[in-house]
Amino acid sequence: MASKQDYYEVLGVDRNASPDEVKKAYKRLARQYHPDVNPEPEAEDRFKDLSEAYTVLSDADRRARYDRFGHDGLQGDWISGAGGFGMARDLEDLIATFFGGGFARQEVERGADLRYDLEIELIDVLKGASHKVSVRKQEYCEACNGTGAAGEAGYRPCQQCGGAGRLVRNQTTFFGTFSSTTTCPTCRGSGRIPENPCRVCGAEGRSAQEVTLNIDVPVGVEDGSRLRLRGQGEAGRRGAPPGDLYVIIHVKEDERFERRGTELATEVPVTFTQAALGQTLRVDCLNGETTQVEIPAGTQTGEHFRVRGMGLPSLRDPRRRGDMHVFVSVATPIDLSNEEKELLLKLAELRGEHDDGAGAPPKGFFRKVMDHLMGE
Repeated sequence: MASKQDYYEVLGVDRNASPDEVKKAYKRLARQYHPDVNPEPEAEDRFKDLSEAYTVLSDADRRARYDRFGHDGLQGDWISGAGGFGMARDLEDLIATFFGGGFARQEVERGADLRYDLEIELIDVLKGASHKVSVRKQEYCEACNGTGAAGEAGYRPCQQCGGAGRLVRNQTTFFGTFSSTTTCPTCRGSGRIPENPCRVCGAEGRSAQEVTLNIDVPVGVEDGSRLRLRGQGEAGRRGAPPGDLYVIIHVKEDERFERRGTELATEVPVTFTQAALGQTLRVDCLNGETTQVEIPAGTQTGEHFRVRGMGLPSLRDPRRRGDMHVFVSVATPIDLSNEEKELLLKLAELRGEHDDGAGAPPKGFFRKVMDHLMGE
């Protein structure tokens, strides 16, 4: 696979070029290679390369990543989109400004945005993850390279709108003449139609395909978070820019842990003897490791112990992690032998205990304590 050309070389500017110099260089070259004014076969590809380079170098954050890491620094940013037709949305207005004189502005029928619901495990919140998903969507036709035109015949002006991409209708009424403008239904606002329509896609320049995508889930992601993959929505008709794909994150409930933001809670059963005499417990953590928790003698059901730094990372600052709260639940012994019953009766006699109807914590006690702890 051929390596991508350096973006600065594509625009013909120095690496220290100012944003204004980058814009001027793109403006000049875009006029020269725009498909509507340059009929040469390679002009369209050249124009797409210019647009992609300008999309990166006109954005301060992307340009900084590109300067530091090259093209690898833009992985997952979906700059170019499928098939290399991606273009920043603000370029649409910029191009329209370039060709304001002598060219009617044409509507850009950008591809539709898509939504994908992704279910992840709680461990993915802690460590991050990369998920491969299959999405069926409109992709650029490989037979015509997304143009909708077969061979090298190219395009001709739309006869219905005269190449304007719009239809103007005048209506005379008692109050005067009114004009209304609508997008041309024949060319759908492009102002041109293929001279030789592609038979594979029916001149649409796109077709429904099954596409496999990698979705990188960042650490600390919240349930309901939305990730935006630029250029991974529906392909635009006849080479128009693609839409975006919005990934909605759903975090599965975990049987062992309860989550509140960056805080985690887990419930650990202990025996009556452990609670009465005290014990060093070995508690499982979300990451698969274990930690030791010291419970003092006389620990009661519902008491909790904090393990700092063993919660979840923050989405804003992954280096910071919340805490894990270990709640103790005293397990009442069952199926006692006669000897054990006698020992417990003896203990009750020594402590002067009587059957006075003292109740156990109500059902759902752990969740109520957790909600109170987290301020809910």
